Amino acid sequence: MKKILVALAVLLVVCVVGLLMTAIDQIAGFAGRFHPVAGEVAFWTMMAVVAGAALLPCLNIAGCRWRWRRRWEVRRRSNSDISSRYRRRLKTNPKFKAQRLESLDEIHAALDSLQIDADNIIRRTAATVFVSTAAIAERPARWTRGPANPDPNGLADSAALRAASLGARQDLPLR
Repeated sequence: MKKILVALAVLLVVCVVGLLMTAIDQIAGFAGRFHPVAGEVAFWTMMAVVAGAALLPCLNIAGCRWRWRRRWEVRRRSNSDISSRYRRRLKTNPKFKAQRLESLDEIHAALDSLQIDADNIIRRTAATVFVSTAAIAERPARWTRGPANPDPNGLADSAALRAASLGARQDLPLR
């Protein structure tokens, strides 16, 4: 299975490189119509950009592994710093001023409590918006703008409306 995936990846890379080369060649040919040197400059400039874009991540990964390891060690050491930041931030909330937030379990419980409160607020707001939207949609006709009688000419049925909109007489049959 691994060999098949590698073969497909190589085939995909070859296809993408071929597509890029074709596009670069067409752009360089277009530039070459204006001036012969412009075509060559455009071709080699775009080739350098594509090669740099392909090689830069490889060089970055190869040269920066030691930085990533160092950052991971710093993150492990700063776990207590993160919990102290959470503790300080939660102490500013009036809901948790009287509570002790010494252990990670207490901090997690406080964050879960805030999550539940936020969910309740969101549900309450959504219900309020839903009810107010339903109330607006079901308002009585006297609240709407416009004439008190929406059909002053008595054109309630659709055939009469079509006849009136076409300017035809109402006594003639419509087809």
